[in-house]
Amino acid sequence: MTEMRSIVLREHEAREERLGDEDVRYLQQHFSKVLGVRPTSTCNRWRLETRAVVGTIVAPGVELRIRPKCGTRNLFAMLSYAHGLAKLRPELVHQAEDEDLRELLVLILTQHVETLVRVGLRRGYVEQSARLGMLRGRLLLDEQLRTSPGRNTTLACRYEDYTADLPLNQVIAYTLSQLGSTNARDLDRRLRKLRVSFRRLTPRRFRFTDFDQFVYDRLNAPYEVIHGICRLILEARGAEDGPGALPMGSFLVNMDSLFQSFMAKWLEKHLPPPWRVRAQGRESLDGHGRFKMYPDLLFHHGPTLRLVADTKYKLHRGDPSSADLYQALAYCRALSLRTAVLVYPDLHQPGAQLVVADGANELRTDGVDLAQPWTAVEQGMHRFMTRLLELAAVS
Repeated sequence: MTEMRSIVLREHEAREERLGDEDVRYLQQHFSKVLGVRPTSTCNRWRLETRAVVGTIVAPGVELRIRPKCGTRNLFAMLSYAHGLAKLRPELVHQAEDEDLRELLVLILTQHVETLVRVGLRRGYVEQSARLGMLRGRLLLDEQLRTSPGRNTTLACRYEDYTADLPLNQVIAYTLSQLGSTNARDLDRRLRKLRVSFRRLTPRRFRFTDFDQFVYDRLNAPYEVIHGICRLILEARGAEDGPGALPMGSFLVNMDSLFQSFMAKWLEKHLPPPWRVRAQGRESLDGHGRFKMYPDLLFHHGPTLRLVADTKYKLHRGDPSSADLYQALAYCRALSLRTAVLVYPDLHQPGAQLVVADGANELRTDGVDLAQPWTAVEQGMHRFMTRLLELAAVS
């Protein structure tokens, strides 16, 4: 058996590597949206160009590990905000030196699910219907009367079963089924053992959006963190058994989406009342509502909208493109706001300031430098929030 070759890249990096024909076809077929694979003048050497994703891509003979420019520690801190894993943040950041993103998440999930299995899965009453040899619960009279006398000696019953076969546990089983093998034999062994612990549950498919159905209390509190990791894994796996699902074993985090979600969640937590932020607003560009726009961050002071901001995960030191400026201007005009801010991940102070020709609108760039140590990132976020509120107050 040929040993899997590992290539470590960084997001937005271009590099030449030697690849076999099978790996090239596989990467071009399954990962063309997140990875450029182009031929070079040298035989069997291909130019790999990563985009705004981090994680692991598994091909037949090669494994690509794409590391974040902001560092793994900062990546996990952002993920903990974006996915509501505040309780898990110290554990994530402590273990996340230069670890493989997928393997570290699987390890942490495994540790928490093993603890859950030792304590015991949460059980509850589930209503069941079945034909039984003796009465259990109540008799379904209509169904029983439809059965010809003498042809069936069973009884149509409806009863409550006290079981662990609940969506609360089924979603963990589904997540475990979506994990391929890792590079750690001991971890793979532990995963196989956990899958056995959940084998009696009814198999169900879950989307990461299905986690919104769960409500947590003191009785099922341990599930909140576990479900947070499961949701993160399913989102990064694209595990919806549809066209967007990644091949088994691959695991990718979209940094554009993560940056937007992190900004929204951090500001939501730290904004002083009566300020509040609304993420991914759905607004009309025209008066008839035919064309929709989706600004990332809308800042309200009480009921009044005061400022709009849009996150741009581009490493240009806040140098906006013409398209970004036109988009920000459209937000201002449609929302009757004077100012819009383009937010970048590599700024630690305000950047460009542009007043449009008619003087009606002002477009700014600002942000936070995610490549700094996390304590500095947090401090930078507080300064960034202060600047936004000062700007919104006079806009």
